[in-house]
Amino acid sequence: GTPQRRDRTAYLLWPDSTDRQARTNLRHVLHTLRAAVPDADRHLHATTQTLSLHDFCTDLAAFDEALGDDDRAAVDSYAGDLLEGWYEDWLTADRVEYRRRVVAALNRLVPALERDGDLDGAVRYAERARALDRLAEEPYRALIRLHDAQGDRARAVRVYHECVATLEDELGVGPAPET
Repeated sequence: GTPQRRDRTAYLLWPDSTDRQARTNLRHVLHTLRAAVPDADRHLHATTQTLSLHDFCTDLAAFDEALGDDDRAAVDSYAGDLLEGWYEDWLTADRVEYRRRVVAALNRLVPALERDGDLDGAVRYAERARALDRLAEEPYRALIRLHDAQGDRARAVRVYHECVATLEDELGVGPAPET
């Protein structure tokens, strides 16, 4: 809700651009936003000098609020990497951090669901963990264990072989003895 100077916002978003180019980029993004988001002006207040946002909630805020108290809600609110498809230097650290935090939540959630007997839910979230970090062995181990617990040994063995192939192809190593 606090008005932010347009020139400062433009600099923060495009620090490697000239001031003029950064302001042009900001005007273009605001135009695109207004065209793409219904009723954008209800949330975005723009003057010639400032910008401010009002009455909105981001998926990041929902994720942050739920994390720790309700990992399932946090994980469910994570729709993908932060501003996926944007390749700006200022995004990299936050994108990596949110991905790390969702993986940590999944690593807490899967065993909790398994303990509670919700094997289908545990499988679903273990699959998400594996998709987010193809080189981490814990999601593969969880899936092997869960499929075996569901009586689907063939699927457990397929997951193991996928793990072996992925680690060999990407890192040139085999799985850990625990796997």
